[in-house]
Amino acid sequence: MGGPLSRLLADLIIENKIEKVIQNHPKWGQIWDWVRLIDDTLSVWTSKEVFLEFFEFLNTIHDGIKWTNETEEENSLNIFDIQIIRTEEGKYETTVYRKKSASDRYIHFTSSQAWKEKACAIRTLKSRALEYCSTEALLADELSHLLQVFIGNGYPEKTVWRILYEENRKPQEAEWTLENSLYIPYHPRVRRLVTKIKKEYGITAVYKKTQTLGDILLKKGRRVEKEYKKNTVYKIPCAECPKAYVGQSTGTLKKRNQEHANLCKKKHKKKLLQSTKKNDGVAYHHHLTGHQIDFPNTTIIAQETSYWRRLIVEGIEIKKLGENKANLQAGFEINDCWNPYLEK
Repeated sequence: MGGPLSRLLADLIIENKIEKVIQNHPKWGQIWDWVRLIDDTLSVWTSKEVFLEFFEFLNTIHDGIKWTNETEEENSLNIFDIQIIRTEEGKYETTVYRKKSASDRYIHFTSSQAWKEKACAIRTLKSRALEYCSTEALLADELSHLLQVFIGNGYPEKTVWRILYEENRKPQEAEWTLENSLYIPYHPRVRRLVTKIKKEYGITAVYKKTQTLGDILLKKGRRVEKEYKKNTVYKIPCAECPKAYVGQSTGTLKKRNQEHANLCKKKHKKKLLQSTKKNDGVAYHHHLTGHQIDFPNTTIIAQETSYWRRLIVEGIEIKKLGENKANLQAGFEINDCWNPYLEK
């Protein structure tokens, strides 16, 4: 559900492929009703037997969608982050629900973050408690829990107490605009400078995200398959001898491999393959020896956006191959003084 279109597509599929079928059913269309948020639903039934019969029908509507269910246990039901409690009088109460795996770990007080972000974490959870807790007793329990949670995260008890129990903030109109803002990474030592700039010049500081340890250790973003990588230095081995071809390309590896394969398929004359326009060591080696080229095992030696750096890497790798190179040209000439380093 992380994609930008996931929610919309899920709604469209359930509305048209699930709910429409239920509405048109002669039996369930008359008694079925639920509250739904994307693919999570909440419904009330006259008995468990009727619900299980409906649930069995629900899983027959679409082969690609399998539903699971949770029913009321010990007069309570958990949905989203809300716990619904049935009282002895037959009424309902609500409070905040946390999974058993919840760690209660939030932004730590000693973290190098602006204070307004830390305070916002407390106020956000307080706002959720005020919204979800339907009675004074349940609200008191939830606020008491939050007090202990943030004390455990290093916050001063008096500060947390003041925000949870004494502070009564009202929505304020925006006093600044993005056009009159300074975007900087947060650092505790520049706090006085930021305050002075705002006071004297009316410029508000907006703290931007800085590099974290997770950004360094874990490469985020969409993973690109090998054949679709660009700006590469690559090596294509021969399937029948130790020779290999080293090349560089700005386009994708898949496209470059296809160009080599097309020259191997065509019956070019060897002189033509050695010319400037059709220079291709892969095809030349194939037509000269009859060996098959091992295109599937093409490896990427390096990725480099700079053209001249790619040429240097290509020249180094061609020189390292020595007699086993299939290249017709040496590429970027590497002086012999570098040979001792290349041998290592």
